[in-house]
Amino acid sequence: MAVALPHLRLIGPEEHYVERSAADILQEYAQTAHLGEAESSRQTYLRHARLFLEWLAQEGRPLGHVDADVVAAWRRHAESQGYRPATLALKLVSVRKLLVWAQERGYTARLDELDLVTRTKNGQKTSLAPPRVHAEPVRYLDFPELEKLLAAPFAFVRKDGSLRDNALRDAVILSLLALRGLREGELRRAMRRC
Repeated sequence: MAVALPHLRLIGPEEHYVERSAADILQEYAQTAHLGEAESSRQTYLRHARLFLEWLAQEGRPLGHVDADVVAAWRRHAESQGYRPATLALKLVSVRKLLVWAQERGYTARLDELDLVTRTKNGQKTSLAPPRVHAEPVRYLDFPELEKLLAAPFAFVRKDGSLRDNALRDAVILSLLALRGLREGELRRAMRRC
């Protein structure tokens, strides 16, 4: 079922109003906002922005009328859906990115700088503050584990004692992943440039 998207009132340099659909705004957002280098990141940000705009349409609230109370209502709605903390945090980051962009473009005038940060100056959380995602600290490989990982491509040899054709390539890939903390998409892009 298609959801009608809200219309926006854009105040231009001449202070006149121009009606634009949220679909047009989403297209402009995709073309002009910095949404990361990886295509998967771009698609994730765009999907969550679209879902936020669809929620606004269901609530009958155009993007131009979004204020801190609307953001808080959207957050309550998102929390009621039972998302895990990491998913909710991603949604909050995506909507914050959209709202910062909309503020810079003049598409919403009801949010101020403090509404768009995750914490105010006095340390209180705003509606866009993400939940705590990791209950436990992230575990990193220790040096012996890292040595085993990097030696793995050279552990498999042919019957004649020679290395596999891709052993060196695999070692380089594992080195990049382990030592630089690259994501898979970032590694693919780097490999294409070589």
